[in-house]
Amino acid sequence: MTTPNDDQLRAMLEARAGRPDGAVPEEILGRVVRAARSARAGFALPKLLGAFAAGALVVVVAGVLLINQPGGPGATGSAGAGAGASPTLPSSEPSPAPSVEASSGPSVEPSAGPTATPSPTPTIASNRACLSTQLTAEILSWQGAAGNRVADIRVTNVGRLTCILAGRPRVQLRGANGAVLMESSATPNASPSGSGNGVVDVAPGGHAATQVDASNYCGPNPALPVTVALILPVGAGTVVAKPAPGTDESFAVPPCMGSAASLISMNGWTAAH
Repeated sequence: MTTPNDDQLRAMLEARAGRPDGAVPEEILGRVVRAARSARAGFALPKLLGAFAAGALVVVVAGVLLINQPGGPGATGSAGAGAGASPTLPSSEPSPAPSVEASSGPSVEPSAGPTATPSPTPTIASNRACLSTQLTAEILSWQGAAGNRVADIRVTNVGRLTCILAGRPRVQLRGANGAVLMESSATPNASPSGSGNGVVDVAPGGHAATQVDASNYCGPNPALPVTVALILPVGAGTVVAKPAPGTDESFAVPPCMGSAASLISMNGWTAAH
């Protein structure tokens, strides 16, 4: 079989496809010619043309014509492809907020205030006399000998400050109603000099001791209990010693010795426990 030339193939293709002259593009014609030339011997050209005309050729021709039409996909080129692409939408996930770390300022340590040094307990100077408001007194016992009566007295410092007992107070023997039964004639003496004029520092809660000696009481029998009043020197007040619980008062009042003078006096101070 003799291979037809290009004009013959064009005419045959147009006849098969039912297209007017010149309507088959050169690209399609070239494909058909190349396919016809490479066909094996004995392959009938009318079958080849029929196959193209009936199936593939129609599809190819229609695609080429569609591409070459104004406004078709081919006319827009790369812009069309770009227009058909779906726009990239921004991610709907919110962007994480920037991490804000609190600025740690310089560490401020509270300054320790000055340490308050406790004031030491004030010590009393040696010339600080005990006041009656600092003292209590009690009669621990009565003793009797040869017409005399002796009271053993203990004084306690109930104040908060140390004080000093010195010299000799003036003393009185008193009845239960406070009536003065006997009284020493001497003026209270604050001087620690002389025999028996002891000086005692009495700390808070501490004690001092003394004795009061009375003789020749000739007055009426007093009401009990009998007390001893200590009139302190330099206007420090009066401390009244009362009998301690259980004290025997049968020797509290000295017996009358006749016309002799009544006497009452106090010995010096001594430290006591």
